Amino acid sequence: MKKNSSFWRTVFDLGKKEKKIKEYEEEIKKENFFEKNKDAGKIFQEYGKLKSEVEEFLKLKNQFFELKEIFGFKDALLFSEIEKKLKEVKEKIKEYQVRLKFKGKYDKNWTIINFISGAGGDDAKDFCRMLFEMYQKFFERKNWKYEILKANWQEYSGKTKAKLLSEATILVKKDYAYGYLKNENGVHRLVRISPFSSKGLRHTSFVYVEILPYLKEVKESDIILDSGDIEIQTFRASGPGGQYVNRRETAVRVKYRPLGLVVECQTQRSQGQNKEMALKILKSKIYHLLEEQKKKEIEEIKGKIQIEWGHQIRSYILDPYHLVKDHRSGIEVENIEDVFEGKIDKFLNF
Repeated sequence: MKKNSSFWRTVFDLGKKEKKIKEYEEEIKKENFFEKNKDAGKIFQEYGKLKSEVEEFLKLKNQFFELKEIFGFKDALLFSEIEKKLKEVKEKIKEYQVRLKFKGKYDKNWTIINFISGAGGDDAKDFCRMLFEMYQKFFERKNWKYEILKANWQEYSGKTKAKLLSEATILVKKDYAYGYLKNENGVHRLVRISPFSSKGLRHTSFVYVEILPYLKEVKESDIILDSGDIEIQTFRASGPGGQYVNRRETAVRVKYRPLGLVVECQTQRSQGQNKEMALKILKSKIYHLLEEQKKKEIEEIKGKIQIEWGHQIRSYILDPYHLVKDHRSGIEVENIEDVFEGKIDKFLNF
């Protein structure tokens, strides 16, 4: 790789990151760092992230130069193996460089892809199948793990004997999958001579490819309450009519300051039991709020879209010529067969 390549620009960027890591390390080494610094958690998290990025890149860099060093061997079998490994490392470095550009809130997440056939009848359902298979082939080429969560198949009774797909959902279990694929979100259009038309007419059909970040399910056991955010008060439990049923202060009131949530518990026999129950209820309330927030965020990401003409982000044209055109980036690919075989790297900035 040439010194003026993007590879070396990445090394330069990582040089700045290494400097920042050293600054963080000096800060973290200070006495009572976590107690005295209100941003300690954020600093420690950023330190871990930068350290991981640098270590990953240096590992790839070392692999690359080790392979380059032995690339000159004349053993044909060894040469072929080294060439293959060198290509794999170059691909990983390229992916790494792309990831460095991801700044979005959910870019590191796995992703959920929904395929929804739109205007175009059976042609749209057939196109939905084609895209569904196209993305799977891409994942397999990249060795990305994925799981098919839903696929609504329909048998077509006509001459084509085609298997039609009205809707489908795939979960892609790959870190940064959302960052890589989020720009695929939108309406895709297919123009071709319809195999479902007895007159052999040209037909246009549409499919909506919906790309969503996978928001990991929040479990109550995952919710850790900082003692500094909790205010606990005790009081005597009262019975019917307001009479006190206990001379000791066994009842507990717990306030969670960041969200202003207040929970009281006085039904248990001891103060400790009431406190434990109140904290469980508080966690349940926080869990519910997080789930509602997750739903709200997903709805905001999804937006509203019509799966029809005028909304397409990419066109796949099979007649009167072969061309795949991305309407946002202007990227065009004439080999449409390769595209449907999962070679969509150009559209994803690989």
